[in-house]
Amino acid sequence: MQRLLPGEPVLLGDLQPGAGSSMPPTNFGSFWSAGGRVFFGAEDGVHGREPFVSDGTPAGTVLVGDLRPGPLGSNPAYFTDSAHGVVFMTDDDREVGQIRVTTARGTGGDVGTTTLLAQGEDVVSLSSGSVGGVALLATSDFDQNPQLWRSDGTVAGTTPLKQHLTLPDNISPIGGTALFTDAQNPLWRTDGSVEGTRILRTWRDGPTGSTVLLRVTTVGPRVFFIVSSVYGIGAELWVSDGTRRGTRLVRDVRRGPRDSEVSRLTPDGRRLVFIADDGVHGPEIWRTDGSPRGTVRLTDLPRGNIGKLAPCGSALYFTTSRGEGPELYVRKHGRVRRVAGAPDGPRGLTCLGQTLVFTADDGVHGRELYTLTSPRSLPVLHDLSASGSSNPSRLTVLDGSLWFVADDGLHGAEPWRLPG
Repeated sequence: MQRLLPGEPVLLGDLQPGAGSSMPPTNFGSFWSAGGRVFFGAEDGVHGREPFVSDGTPAGTVLVGDLRPGPLGSNPAYFTDSAHGVVFMTDDDREVGQIRVTTARGTGGDVGTTTLLAQGEDVVSLSSGSVGGVALLATSDFDQNPQLWRSDGTVAGTTPLKQHLTLPDNISPIGGTALFTDAQNPLWRTDGSVEGTRILRTWRDGPTGSTVLLRVTTVGPRVFFIVSSVYGIGAELWVSDGTRRGTRLVRDVRRGPRDSEVSRLTPDGRRLVFIADDGVHGPEIWRTDGSPRGTVRLTDLPRGNIGKLAPCGSALYFTTSRGEGPELYVRKHGRVRRVAGAPDGPRGLTCLGQTLVFTADDGVHGRELYTLTSPRSLPVLHDLSASGSSNPSRLTVLDGSLWFVADDGLHGAEPWRLPG
């Protein structure tokens, strides 16, 4: 693989030649890491939205295949590791869903082989994860039956794991098992086998309506999530280690039946940071190790809107606004301060190694990419477009690099990579 110097964003290819965009902002899509490569859906102007694979270099970013011949595309998503290749799902406008596997690597133009494993009527694909060489795939309506699938990357090994579900979602691998939700309640556990798939816990409906599980977030060997509308305590933060005994309330942050308005669940090493209101201080930033005593409030900010949280190194970055646009702040060694020199309107805070990456508009260059190596350093502008905003979006850290979409003013919205 071609080695790229840290701090230098690289355009991975003009996948739709000219000013056309292969990854327009309005198009559903993201980046997935699987099989030691990164996969995504893009439009080359001929084949519609089809799967691409990248080894992180322009030469190694190639079309996997024209799975639905013609300009409409197969709309691939949820690329997941399996024992015999990378499994993924497609949905087209004819409501035909498919599960496929590919051996594509990208390096040297390698597109491998792509095999159809199963298909049926499918309104939408929802989630995926991998456990022990088995890809887990959730569909909302595959052959008129919402269900969870398992696949080892072979036709014989691709079968429904659990049928007659309501809305399987939020597949979250932890260790040798995975948790998932069904219509957001109950919480299920699976090891990838039929006999090892069972309900872990349910919650009865609360006083304000149906109980749902929200913002499912994996942190090390545990999963954190919000349970809404629970009698006596309202909506609060819960945690599970995959056992019934280990599935419990973290802490009733706002004591009594009122909700603590938990939001912005963000992994911080083996802990979690989040926003909550204890009924006294208003919305503040909290941190937890999953225990009641280890759940503490980190800030005492003036009333305002707290935006995205980004733990990075030994610092915690976040945005906050009080009647104006958001500004970038940092908490380090218990002290909170505004980041000097940071332009207004920061978005997409993302930690790449020890470096904070975000987008902002300084009023001169338009919305561009910035990096910040420490709370005391000045943000570095990466002006990707000389003719206006490049509008970086879909910032995703995979395999030690930042993957994103940007428009340099010449090639349209295309995939980029910033090495860590």
